[in-house]
Amino acid sequence: MTRVVEEICQIAFDKLELIRITANVYEPNIASARVLEKNGFILEGRMRKAVKKADRIYDVCIYGKVR
Repeated sequence: MTRVVEEICQIAFDKLELIRITANVYEPNIASARVLEKNGFILEGRMRKAVKKADRIYDVCIYGKVR
């Protein structure tokens, strides 16, 4: 998955000429957060108690990567 995210980001920056990519991860999803971090995404913020899923409430971590 790390390699896939790397390639998608490269396409987004090079071909689509994006300046910024934002990704949201539910707080307990450590594996997805780690994939983003390995690809240079920075934790920019956290929305507390932002999502309800299967009768549980989660924080959402906001990651960003800038060209």
